[in-house]
Amino acid sequence: MLCEQKDIVKRWKEYLDILYERETLNEIESNEGETDVEKYEKDPVMREEFDKALKNLKNKKAARIDGIQAELWKESGEKVKNRLFQIIKDTYATGEIPKDFIKSINIPIPKKAAENKCEEFRTISLLSHASKILTKIIFQHIESKIKQSLTEDQFGFR
Repeated sequence: MLCEQKDIVKRWKEYLDILYERETLNEIESNEGETDVEKYEKDPVMREEFDKALKNLKNKKAARIDGIQAELWKESGEKVKNRLFQIIKDTYATGEIPKDFIKSINIPIPKKAAENKCEEFRTISLLSHASKILTKIIFQHIESKIKQSLTEDQFGFR
């Protein structure tokens, strides 16, 4: 059993690195013919989408790793909102996600009382609210493209 704080943190880092280890896009072999991503034109992020995603952030939630609560983004002036919109718009257009958007706070939640092994916990990750705005916009774009490609005959799993 680990008692020192630094040892506990180190063990959690090792566990989470293994748990969330994923192939990077460079490691995934291209399966030619399976998908045709280029046929879909990437629509730019519109200000209305940004405003809707910002408005739909839940209030009274914990500040994330950047220390900014949703209410602060919502109540900020137009200059701040315009700057955040530009960052999100540029991020979506280039596909280059700022490091601050990727950082998260991992919170372990025990599956049962009195757990002491990492495997006996669930973890949740708190991403920044700016990142949540971006992911909501991306989700809406993906959902829109899927709806466009479904035929009228598609009934199940719609």
